[in-house]
Amino acid sequence: MRSLFRIILSSLMAAAAAAASGETPVPRDPASFFIQPEAAAVLEWSGTTSASQARISNYEGKEVTTTPLSREDGRISTSVRLPRGYYEIDLEGRIFGIVSLEPFAGARDPFFGIDAVLTWLDKRHASRVAMVKSLDRCGVALARERLNWNALEPKPGEWNWKADQTLSLREIYAQARMPVLEMFHSAGPAKNAGQFPFRTLYPQDLSQVVASWPEIHRTLQGTWAGLEVWNEPEGSAYGSRLPADQYTVLVKAMRYAWDKNQITSPLGGGVFMGGDPGFFHDFCIRNGLLDAVNFISIHDYKPAAAMERLMTMYRDWLQRNGKEGMPLWITESGWAWPKGGSRPSLQPDAKSALQITMKGVEAKACGVARYMPFCLAFYEEGGIKSFSMLGREVTPLRSMAAYAQSIRVLAGKTYVGDLPGHLGLARARVFRGGGETVAVLYSEGGKKSLAGFPGTPKRIEGIDGRSVEPLPDGSLPLSDGLLYVWSDDLLPVAETPAMQLLRASRLPVSGPLPASPILLQYIPDPGTVTHASTRYLTKPSDTGLLTVTVRIHNLSQEAKTISLRVHYPTTQEAEGSGQSVEIPARSTADFSWKISPLEHWKVPDPQPLTVTAADAGGRILDRLAIPLQMEGSVENFASQYTKAQALEISDLSRWSGNTNPQSSTRFTHPVGGGVSAVFAFGQGDRWAYPKFPLPPGSLSGMESFLIRVRLLQPGDVRMAVYDDQKGIRITMDPLIPADGEWHVVRVPFTQFEPNQEAKNLAQEWDPARISEISIGINDRSADSKNTLEISHLLLLGPER
Repeated sequence: MRSLFRIILSSLMAAAAAAASGETPVPRDPASFFIQPEAAAVLEWSGTTSASQARISNYEGKEVTTTPLSREDGRISTSVRLPRGYYEIDLEGRIFGIVSLEPFAGARDPFFGIDAVLTWLDKRHASRVAMVKSLDRCGVALARERLNWNALEPKPGEWNWKADQTLSLREIYAQARMPVLEMFHSAGPAKNAGQFPFRTLYPQDLSQVVASWPEIHRTLQGTWAGLEVWNEPEGSAYGSRLPADQYTVLVKAMRYAWDKNQITSPLGGGVFMGGDPGFFHDFCIRNGLLDAVNFISIHDYKPAAAMERLMTMYRDWLQRNGKEGMPLWITESGWAWPKGGSRPSLQPDAKSALQITMKGVEAKACGVARYMPFCLAFYEEGGIKSFSMLGREVTPLRSMAAYAQSIRVLAGKTYVGDLPGHLGLARARVFRGGGETVAVLYSEGGKKSLAGFPGTPKRIEGIDGRSVEPLPDGSLPLSDGLLYVWSDDLLPVAETPAMQLLRASRLPVSGPLPASPILLQYIPDPGTVTHASTRYLTKPSDTGLLTVTVRIHNLSQEAKTISLRVHYPTTQEAEGSGQSVEIPARSTADFSWKISPLEHWKVPDPQPLTVTAADAGGRILDRLAIPLQMEGSVENFASQYTKAQALEISDLSRWSGNTNPQSSTRFTHPVGGGVSAVFAFGQGDRWAYPKFPLPPGSLSGMESFLIRVRLLQPGDVRMAVYDDQKGIRITMDPLIPADGEWHVVRVPFTQFEPNQEAKNLAQEWDPARISEISIGINDRSADSKNTLEISHLLLLGPER
């Protein structure tokens, strides 16, 4: 998730120092805080305390008992015997979690994994052993980890397997017989800094990829469950907001390394941030992603109720491209809690547990192949929030207990439908397997009980596994938001959207195509091209010509002669097509030509300039689709749509400032008309998103915005929309370059992504409910001052 390299390890060091000094109680073995229900268990700490007893509370925060403490020679201990469920034990304000569940028995369900992140987040050997031991006890089948290629191979062919304790960590997993999904987002020993026109973290020496990764696989294959190629490539942290073609060339190089060395471990691609599939995803496919990987991985930080829609979007995306049944892995799925303590307070902890666990239930119902909550070890992100399923002291949070219970209940079971009518609940999923049928009831919005359950409950358990009894009136309590009910006489409705997704996940799908040693890579010219993850924004020269340069990688051991052909989006062949190029073994060659693109790009959207490399027999060796977006005028773009309505942005009284309290916004009229927003930023995050109200019903029948805008100092320009339920959606990519020049850009309604807390997040966006919009910035100016000018803001209807 996001920027893991910014982790601050001082807190871990402080905890270790406190333990060594004999002051703060620290668990001697955090794994011992996972106990057998109704059996005597001893909990031990190193450290001192003045308390003679400790209080124990349950999942709901209610005190259930006290337990005497023994203290001797810097060791604290107590014996407990607890029913099934989650508990917290309080030693003078120091809280430690306890999971009382039976050890998992039977075959592991490969669906249930976890994003452990021990590589970065906890490098203490004893803590790692305890955490992996706890995962094994809970029935987790797969752990996701990170590989730092730069550290493993600082120079070509020179290996340092002690880096990040790479081998020792995998040995811990091997002892637990737990396979590891590896992921990397580092460029290796040949970064080639400065050889690519834009900042990038992607390796540019693809021959090094082919040479190094088979050796990494050979060394680690004892625990290897597969490899994810990169992490969140459409984002700025790892993908540098470069378009999809720069990512997919790396994936195809890795597939060639796999094929050349007959490696059969699954290769995963995408590793998407979890937004709806858009331009970046489509150009991944145009550049051959689905033909190079065994599975697509996705990250998810939205509410559980949004999972079905998210999976529908991705299945539809795969179906449109002939790979409907391709496995989908959710390799990060988290829910944050406020930063500030070693453990969250009760309500944020319970909300995180509910969302993480129910998202797993939804993913299993919807046919997701693997599910991995983010994250196991204690982690504070960005100074404002925490993600973890263990506290700083390495004992479980409620989310760990709830996830372990879901594994215990659902492992080996298959989704068979929903209870009729959902009974007024957000979800009422039914699973069957091992001679059991269990309903998973999920409540949102504070519903505390359920009457009229359509079956005879044999057993009822809460989110943490504790035994639950019906209320005096016979209704079922829903205080946790999630309830498991076993019954033999349920008649679920099988024809549901989730069932359609489950069936789609079982469709046969062809494997990766044989890899080619010839790969094509676009080398943009920074003088005429700027970029975002969705496109290269391009201005042809005064003559109307655009220079296009392609780098040809030959990864094989022999020289190759190829023919390059170039096609416009209209499929017409471009000028200079059909050139023959010879590339020596294990080397590259650049080839450039000039094209006249303007007449071939009819809409202000990314459109592909397609380059193919073929051998002497005409067999296609690689295909490159470059997402070019041409600059043009407002009039030219608007004429291509059936409707074009200008909004009255020059009325300054309609604009209102929207920034942090330490900053200010002043509105003026720029030369030429429109509106100018002048920002002065103070302390804190430098953002400003002035709001503009929309006339009621103005978005009806429309599909996009068209804006002409410029930013005078460095920053990222984005748009946001606000609905009548206070939901916010925003464009993730910057819309224009911050070069002080005017730019015209179309912003489709589909480009807006919901924020995590949007109340209508699980629903389709209804443009009729949008009441306000923003065109604003995240500032990067040197003096914390910036100016955004907007000359035109139009609503566009369907394309002609």
